Amino acid sequence: FAQFWNLSKPILFCKFCGLDTAVIEGDALPDEYKIHGITQLIPARIVMWRPFCLETLAHTMNHNESSVVENEVKRLEEKVKLLNTLTQNDVRHIVVGLDELTWNPF
Repeated sequence: FAQFWNLSKPILFCKFCGLDTAVIEGDALPDEYKIHGITQLIPARIVMWRPFCLETLAHTMNHNESSVVENEVKRLEEKVKLLNTLTQNDVRHIVVGLDELTWNPF
């Protein structure tokens, strides 16, 4: 992925790239990575969440105030379940907020 990855950035987002969860290091790393000081790759799942303040940007938004809050609670409960499952199964993961990607990208 060196031809696609800005190697000065700490994260490579690779959707459906086929990496498993094993850490890649040492001789298994491409030379170009080593030249840039990369000593290991640690694959992780990315869990995206959208802060409540950005709800109004969603095309699925229901403007009924009580249902907006109820839907947000349901989404957060689902995220917590997902994060608990990932943690219990020792799957590395990163939680990224849409607000950070929008106004302060990596």
